[in-house]
Amino acid sequence: MDQTVVFSNIFILFILLGMGYFAGRRGIVSANATRDMTALLLKITLPATVFSSMVRDFDAELLRSGIQALWLGALFLLLGLALVFPLARWLRVPQKQRGVWRFAAACPNNGFMGFPIILAVYGEDGLFLAALINLDCTLIFYTIGVWLVSRDAAAGERLSLRGVLLSNVNLAMIAGLFFFLLQIQPPAFLTTAVGYLADITTPLSMLVTGFSLAHDKPSDLFREKQAFSAALTRLILLPLLFLLLIHLLPLDANALAPRVVVLNLAMPSAVLGLMLATQYNCDVDLAGKSIFFSSLLSAATIPLLLLIL
Repeated sequence: MDQTVVFSNIFILFILLGMGYFAGRRGIVSANATRDMTALLLKITLPATVFSSMVRDFDAELLRSGIQALWLGALFLLLGLALVFPLARWLRVPQKQRGVWRFAAACPNNGFMGFPIILAVYGEDGLFLAALINLDCTLIFYTIGVWLVSRDAAAGERLSLRGVLLSNVNLAMIAGLFFFLLQIQPPAFLTTAVGYLADITTPLSMLVTGFSLAHDKPSDLFREKQAFSAALTRLILLPLLFLLLIHLLPLDANALAPRVVVLNLAMPSAVLGLMLATQYNCDVDLAGKSIFFSSLLSAATIPLLLLIL
């Protein structure tokens, strides 16, 4: 792969993120508009992107890579969660912050930032695998992840696991797999319309990420050392561990699936952590700052990881 092209694509994405941050800080885009655009992404354009990546000619090798990505993604996610459990105690994270810290350290923003970055780096084959890994993330985040955040906090309103599992992104993945496995070709007008929506996803997702980061002052972030340690665990410690494992396990480390898994799981902290912290009356400030700091730091760590991958 031409590294110049890869870094050019990554650089473009973070320029868009910076433009979103600028627009948010200057009040060009309101908080209400940010919520509306986030809903547009999650409910329409991201599902369109996933579906579009899966409607393709049958490829047995890609299917084998997908199966590998599924089990490898689940293994690495569970391993990361197992590691951050004692790590929170070793780093002396306060008891009331441990659930939020562990979630922020172990759970990546695999869809919102992961999809457009993987699409830019590995193309539609990579996005196909990333959509399958998203199933691992959905199942684990909303079971073990919810338990982690809620165990040390006052119980809040119960989240709907059914609603999460049947999210538009997951439904689009299931529909796309149906067309892929049975080799049914949708009408041309439908694929064209879906393609137009998919084209919106990458720039809009990076802009919205920038909008969301603009609500906190960078100077406030550096006063929260727990957010710093969570971000370093999320962006450096775990990706390096996963990178080591794909060379130690009986895998072809240069194959597409292991590289997509490592890159997808090296994204900043998942925004879901903030939602869960709010839901269960936990440390919302730590959740928000972990997302903010890890998102900013990822502008350096993701390109560096690509040099190794």
